[in-house]
Amino acid sequence: MRPNRRQFLSLAGALTTTAGAGRAIAAEPRRGGTLALLLSAEPPTISAVAHTAYNTVIVAAKVQEGLLTYDFNLTPKPQLAVSWDVAEDGLSYAFKLRPGVKWHDGKDFTSADVAFSINALKSVHPRGRSTFANVSE
Repeated sequence: MRPNRRQFLSLAGALTTTAGAGRAIAAEPRRGGTLALLLSAEPPTISAVAHTAYNTVIVAAKVQEGLLTYDFNLTPKPQLAVSWDVAEDGLSYAFKLRPGVKWHDGKDFTSADVAFSINALKSVHPRGRSTFANVSE
């Protein structure tokens, strides 16, 4: 079995936590001294559309999905799009969206939402302008 990225990261996190817990439990408690602890800062936002801070990216991955996801070989896999076609000239992509997807307010997810997201990324995301430079509509 070859795990996907999410399964791999989950397993790696569990192993790291387990290994760290094992050291803490095995050690004899000591009074006094200094505890040095590194904590991640709270993310400034939960949307990675306009922000690329490390903690934002971690949180955004849990609450936002893209049209596609990718395996370890960077092969595209369906996520919000269930299928897609690429024109022979490579200039047009047609995505079939996953049915039944709703926003937090119960409204349907549509192609207009995809267009809005891409345009927002083009205008405010640090890498959006270059990533979507060739997207015209």
